[in-house]
Amino acid sequence: GFDTLTMPVLADLCAEVYDSERRRPAPASVLDRLDARGIAVWYGDDGTFAGSYARWGKGKAALYNKSLTGEARARVMATFERLGIGRPRDDGRGFWFNSDQTAALHALIAPFVHPAVDYKLHPSRRGRFAWHPVEAAETDLAERRVLRAVPARIVKRYVKPQTRGMNRFDLEVEGNHTYLADGVVVHNSPETTSGGRALKFYASIRMDVRRTETIKQGTESVGVRTKVKVVKNKLAPPFREAEFDVIYGEGISKAATVLDAGVEQGLIEKSGTWYTYKNERIGQGRENAKKWLQENQTTLIDLETKIREALNLRAPASLK
Repeated sequence: GFDTLTMPVLADLCAEVYDSERRRPAPASVLDRLDARGIAVWYGDDGTFAGSYARWGKGKAALYNKSLTGEARARVMATFERLGIGRPRDDGRGFWFNSDQTAALHALIAPFVHPAVDYKLHPSRRGRFAWHPVEAAETDLAERRVLRAVPARIVKRYVKPQTRGMNRFDLEVEGNHTYLADGVVVHNSPETTSGGRALKFYASIRMDVRRTETIKQGTESVGVRTKVKVVKNKLAPPFREAEFDVIYGEGISKAATVLDAGVEQGLIEKSGTWYTYKNERIGQGRENAKKWLQENQTTLIDLETKIREALNLRAPASLK
């Protein structure tokens, strides 16, 4: 919350200006009190000045308002005459002033137009803001420049009652307390991130990891085929993709990765279901070829070294 001043006069003004259906009928009691200060505020919000700035002859002002009724518009026109501005042209959308009326309007409201919006005045009338209300100078409101944040008062605090099984699940992982997808708390959704959707803006690198298929030996599942896409990377080029096998109890299968990379680089020939390396058939089917590479580590290391050379990748110490 913020430390603000209570001003009942604003509530009274709101009740006077708005009717029961929250419309603004602009009652006569308000329009009759309209003076140069009120017109200056109105002009700063809904006014404009267009035309030539070199001379008054072509510079013309306008005050826009479509919500006033016919009776209220006539009362506003009378107010302009009372203040010595004259009767502007009313087209139902706003009040349009000719050059002489614009000069009189700007001369009247210039001391009350804030510098932030005095570009709407003729250049000769700018920089004349000098309004220091006496009624506000002796109050705390005159000293306010920024809103002061204050702690909100706690009205009610909910404490979850103890249950018999609470000790079984009274665990919390930091950052894992809320899961949101499109503003709704969900569970088991692949689109969720801890802490809501903020992670995709906070993280420097984000990778989308998805399972594409299940690896089976007969009817038994032994792993999954995984696809990873770098969807955000502020440290290197993004949108790189990789696919590899994750074997249960083993992790990422190195033999499968080397086999796939060897086929892509043309080091391993694939004819039908057979895989051939250096004119030697190493297996029929991907699983058999992968198993052969696992059993022949020397060939696996030799093949990995050639793949790294083809891709200009530095070889790790274990391959040297």
